Amino acid sequence: MKLFGTAGIRGRINEYITPEFALRVGESFGKYLGAGKRVAVGRDSRFGAVSIAMAFISGLNAQGVHVDYCDIIPTPGLASYLVENKYPGGAMITGSHTPPEITGLILMNPDGSDIGGENARVIEQIFKKKEYLKSRCPMQNFGTFSNIFALNVYADILRTSVNFDTISQGKFRVLVDPVNGCAHQILPKVLMMAGCDVSTINGVPAPIPARKPEPRRHTLQQTATLVKEQKCDIGIATDTDADRVLFITPEGEVVSEDVIAAIFAREILLNKKGKIVTPINSSGLIDWVAKEYGGTVVNTRVGPPEISIGIRKNPDTVFAYEETGKYFFIPRMFADGLLSALKLLELIVRKKTNLKDLALEFPKFYQRKEAMHCPDAIKSKVMQCVLRCLKTEYPNEKIVKLDGYKVCFPDNSWLLIRKSGTEPLIRVFSDAPGEERANALVQTGLRILSECMK
Repeated sequence: MKLFGTAGIRGRINEYITPEFALRVGESFGKYLGAGKRVAVGRDSRFGAVSIAMAFISGLNAQGVHVDYCDIIPTPGLASYLVENKYPGGAMITGSHTPPEITGLILMNPDGSDIGGENARVIEQIFKKKEYLKSRCPMQNFGTFSNIFALNVYADILRTSVNFDTISQGKFRVLVDPVNGCAHQILPKVLMMAGCDVSTINGVPAPIPARKPEPRRHTLQQTATLVKEQKCDIGIATDTDADRVLFITPEGEVVSEDVIAAIFAREILLNKKGKIVTPINSSGLIDWVAKEYGGTVVNTRVGPPEISIGIRKNPDTVFAYEETGKYFFIPRMFADGLLSALKLLELIVRKKTNLKDLALEFPKFYQRKEAMHCPDAIKSKVMQCVLRCLKTEYPNEKIVKLDGYKVCFPDNSWLLIRKSGTEPLIRVFSDAPGEERANALVQTGLRILSECMK
């Protein structure tokens, strides 16, 4: 079985990801790094996160690797701390946006990006062949363990990345929803540092959050209602580890992740031309922005490791994003939900506008996102059937096979069917300038997938 998925190593707590498993991954990562190195490790608030973290750290220590333990911290906070202090690597124990029974191990490069590609394959081979058994260190070289409070460093990094004085001019009233996760403390804190009046929902860390961890329009209806009822200027909602973020208008409308990306991309391209790196399932809106403002879109496979690889391959990249609400501000090689929130507030003040009007400055693209349960064991067989059906359904259209199967049409619409790399799901996406067209395409995709699941 493949160890790394679309975003790190994920599975059900104490079934797939057990303390013993985490110990072996820790030893494998430790051998990969080399004895004597020092890494930073953080975790989320889910059940078992402490046990998995301690087992993972024990594996690192057994390989002679020293650990600075940051406890509960957002994934971008750990990545920022790692880069600031020039660690050779790091790891985050988190289920991120997945259901509460799922946890994961995200291993990080020195630049804070998720380990993927060839580096992931090297670690996977060490794990599978148990090469770490031969590199356990002698007693006197055992790795050390230190508790570190990294949140203040992260707050300082955020403060120097935007202009807090500018944000304070907006006198924003903000509702924050950190879904009982890693940003429960730091997100309200930095917003108040920037002069915002902050109220919070789901603000106490808990193993089972009060809403679904994945921030999407349909999971944020209660939050959106409160934004409107409390007469807030904006709502900010993250996933468990706060690399994802969604935004809500004063009217209680959840703004599309692709529209937020378009807002950021346009602003960046107005100041510096270059490439926008984004996965194959991003909306056609980003292609429109690139064409209008002198940029070029580079598509990648889905997942943060693939985005980071895409950025490295394209040195003239000025911005990157994933349609889940992950925004990469170059030279950062990782998504940061908190930085994204601060940058959006700063932009709103500078443009003397509001979120609703800012979003309306872009043409409407309609994207539909559906998923169907599919056991991992039969995903490949199902996807082979999907390809055959798509060729029959659309004999004259080109099918892009970068990640799953994407059919692109002359009217700037597309249909994508791809298997999830983190969950037992096959996802169906459609995107079109018209709502009826987007709905029709996703229904076609679901019909094809249903036929192939029989």
